[in-house]
Amino acid sequence: MVTCNNCGHEYQSKVLQTLDEKTVTSESHEDIMENCPQCNQISSYNGPDFYWD
Repeated sequence: MVTCNNCGHEYQSKVLQTLDEKTVTSESHEDIMENCPQCNQISSYNGPDFYWD
């Protein structure tokens, strides 16, 4: 999951797919671009922006 930097909408990342929370939080993910499904704003995300829900 990520939270849109523009509107605050929480949504599942389409780019990052993993089976466990430890992998999401421990691997370095840098400058992954995502389009928010609510406001369509493109934002850049990195490791700490991703969380397990």
